[in-house]
Amino acid sequence: MLSFELRKDRMSVEQLFDALQPEIAFVPSLGDVCTTLSHPGSTSHRSLSATQLGISASTVRVSAGIEPTKWVVDRFVSALNGFIRRRK
Repeated sequence: MLSFELRKDRMSVEQLFDALQPEIAFVPSLGDVCTTLSHPGSTSHRSLSATQLGISASTVRVSAGIEPTKWVVDRFVSALNGFIRRRK
């Protein structure tokens, strides 16, 4: 499991999730054998403030599944490259 931030806005998270789907699914909680994405600020931890959590609106949580590492990394590289191109 890992978490990271993109930029300080929710739109960045939505753009990344759109770029990764349907191959990597968004789920509101954890618990699958496949790699999944979640947005703790709007799902599992929505009742807590960002200050309480130490996260921002752009925090993404990735739960790695049983897919080959290269498959997961390739999906993220492709999605993040598209994300960077859109931001320029």
